[in-house]
Amino acid sequence: VRCGREKPTCQNCRSWKTACTYSERQKRDNEASRTAHRFEEVHDRLDRIETTMARLVAALESSNLASTPLPAFPTKTIISSTQSQCSPGTPQSPQSNNGCLLPATYKIPVRREVQYLGPSSLMTLSSEAGSLAEEQLRLSSPHPGSEASSGVQHQRGTSDSTRMSVDGSIGAAVEGMLSRPEQVETVGALRKLSSISTNVATWLPDYGHRELGVGAGGTGGANMGIPSRAVAEDLVAEYFRTVHIWFPLFWQARFEEDLNRFYEGDKKLTEDRAWLVCFNNVMLFGLYNMCTSRKDIDPSVGTGFFLNAWAAIDDLEVFMAPRLRNVQALTMGAVVAVEVSRPGLCWSLMSGAARLATAVGLHRRPPSPCPFSKAELEERKATFWNVYILDKCLSLTFGRSTCLPDFDCDTELPEGDGKAGYSPNFIALIKLAKIQSNIYMRLYSAAATRQKTAEKEKAISGLDLELRAWWTQSRAIFDTAGSPDAAVDEGGPTAPLAIFSKLELKFSYLCSLTLVHRMARPDMKIWAQSDKLCLESARDSIRIINEVVECNLDVANSGMIIWLFQYYPFTSFFILFSAVIRNPTAATSKTVDFQLMKSLVSYLSRMQGRSEGAAKLLQIASAFTHVAGTFLRNYGK
Repeated sequence: VRCGREKPTCQNCRSWKTACTYSERQKRDNEASRTAHRFEEVHDRLDRIETTMARLVAALESSNLASTPLPAFPTKTIISSTQSQCSPGTPQSPQSNNGCLLPATYKIPVRREVQYLGPSSLMTLSSEAGSLAEEQLRLSSPHPGSEASSGVQHQRGTSDSTRMSVDGSIGAAVEGMLSRPEQVETVGALRKLSSISTNVATWLPDYGHRELGVGAGGTGGANMGIPSRAVAEDLVAEYFRTVHIWFPLFWQARFEEDLNRFYEGDKKLTEDRAWLVCFNNVMLFGLYNMCTSRKDIDPSVGTGFFLNAWAAIDDLEVFMAPRLRNVQALTMGAVVAVEVSRPGLCWSLMSGAARLATAVGLHRRPPSPCPFSKAELEERKATFWNVYILDKCLSLTFGRSTCLPDFDCDTELPEGDGKAGYSPNFIALIKLAKIQSNIYMRLYSAAATRQKTAEKEKAISGLDLELRAWWTQSRAIFDTAGSPDAAVDEGGPTAPLAIFSKLELKFSYLCSLTLVHRMARPDMKIWAQSDKLCLESARDSIRIINEVVECNLDVANSGMIIWLFQYYPFTSFFILFSAVIRNPTAATSKTVDFQLMKSLVSYLSRMQGRSEGAAKLLQIASAFTHVAGTFLRNYGK
């Protein structure tokens, strides 16, 4: 009898016309023993479920692959392919009119709409990596009369005729292939990889408006939780003392004047949504730097600043009114959106900032005579170049065209107000952004897909020279990131930020170099050299991250490194995966590339509890690392 627990007699016992003893409180077992017993039961059930699922996967793979012709996977691999790309916006089909394969792009349904993510984006890279692993597994399977029986072909791409012959003959060997434990394990790993690659499409492009709006507590949230004047002044001073040097967005004197007016009750500033966005985000950045510098401060108050800023920015006036303060508000919002892992939101905010910047005229030199003071002009130039840097880098991250065309931008570089110079990183990143703009235009844009092989080869060589010249000029400000002599002062407030600024400079250079040489093709004269440079750049970009993680815990635990992985394309990791899959017998595949992948997974595991972005990247990285390890372990068996 299932007791309803009503007093004095439950309904179930009443119908049986008997005394109800179930409603009485029963003596309970010790809480610890009951919890331990529950865990044992759960683990036993999970073990049985995993065993059953493994058997089902093996049976389904054997049945489906043996009875269904295998699909022709795109041969465009992580680093490059033998075919040139066509228009990135067109749906995929086996071949286009001129005979070349269409590029592997990813279109993701979000709320019944589609988002375009081009060939340099994380979605396309993960899709290509999964296709490469599945194709190489098939090519390494034994089937009579096939060249693939000798092992993995050590090319980035495979010709159409070879692929068709492989697909046509593999069906007979599938059942025997899946009968071996190592092949079942590999196929199971690929199945998990496919699931991860599919799900990541719904994770990362999330716009995030509803989630953040609920957290901000409605439209009134912007006027809630304003700190005391003394606290606000300390946080603002911290921002201008440290963060402003490498992220100069405001004229300090004007901002501090507005701060005083705000606390004196100026109604105009109290109702200015853009000011509230900037004010709360400046305090958030100042607080963040204090936390990473081990200062005694409660980091939980940062949540209030973030939600206040979001509640204020959620206003059409901020997005539409052509005001400098609105551009600054949207720019700061975009930077924060990268940090909280909302790339779709980040792109929207950055695009809005770029459009307003052109509406205000920040992209052009001022008329003569100049209507602005020296300080006002420098503030306008610094704001524009911050938007420009974001625009060019996110263009590569998303595989989308930039919002600020270079042919229409002639603003001079910022010079500073004469009191405090800008960080060398800021000027260096502006120059790098111009090269990144060329990388997208000459290698990843729709126009680039129509280039002949010789033209693309020339573009790769030219961009490589531009990047190396930039690095030769900029490396003077890069002292080995994370080393004791570069830490400025391990206990000092600027140490983590100084190390991060140097790390960002080299990491951005290596990522850009990887994106350039990844587009080389086997029929180019520079193929062998580009192949080597691409892999070396990918390895170095992960190595320098590991060096900083090992040498400086403040930077490693701050989340700034996770910001780098979300801000720049995650290309290097997939390059390492590609190297392992294409060359499983190479000594470096197991001792270098796979170890670098594992070290990155280990770091993301440490950070997953502190960062939503780290948790999502961990699922991607761990899935690909698992496949790479399985492939290395079982290859040749």
